[in-house]
Amino acid sequence: MDIMIKKFIKNKQIEREDFNEIKQILVEKYLGKQNSIKDAFTYKSKIETYLSAVIYRMILEIIREQYSYKNRVKRIENVINDDNRQTTLSPEEILIIEDEKIYLKRVIETFGAEKDKVLLFLKIYFQINYTAEDINNYCSGINADILPDYSGTDKRLTDKETYEYLCKICLYAENKEIFPDAIRMYLKKITDKLIARMNGKYNRAFYTKESLGILMEMVYQKN
Repeated sequence: MDIMIKKFIKNKQIEREDFNEIKQILVEKYLGKQNSIKDAFTYKSKIETYLSAVIYRMILEIIREQYSYKNRVKRIENVINDDNRQTTLSPEEILIIEDEKIYLKRVIETFGAEKDKVLLFLKIYFQINYTAEDINNYCSGINADILPDYSGTDKRLTDKETYEYLCKICLYAENKEIFPDAIRMYLKKITDKLIARMNGKYNRAFYTKESLGILMEMVYQKN
């Protein structure tokens, strides 16, 4: 496997820094098909020659299915980071963006019982319009009208104002006093987790806090 992957690196079909990632995917793909690979061997060639051909085809599959997809997502993230909404995207790239929106919603669901709090906090942190339903989902029926509403205004909250506002929401929702620094650390923890889950174990994408915020705006901002 090492020899075959290095040949692809030499031909510039795989980036050198992706060696370990590609190898890990290749090992998993091989182990998943090990029995069928063994059954298909006809003894008409050396086992080394046969396995080399199998591994070669698998690497081509990875490049098509995994590697090229990652590169397309990378281009889309560059568009998002540049905030260039007028860039012309191909129909395929538009579909990838729609897939990323769906993927974000699914990843937020992985926070389980905490997902309502996570979604509300991230909307406020990224200054995305939130709804009374968002407040009620987290605050268990607390009247959203008792909280100052920054949604739909031109006012941009400072980080300090954001943390203080979330402290107030925590007091209503959880009946406990939280200090701004604790809110700051909590936000860092959940954004780090969300980015890690969006990017995946094998770096399926390359989200940063900034591109995550823009993707969230694309998903949740009500025009």
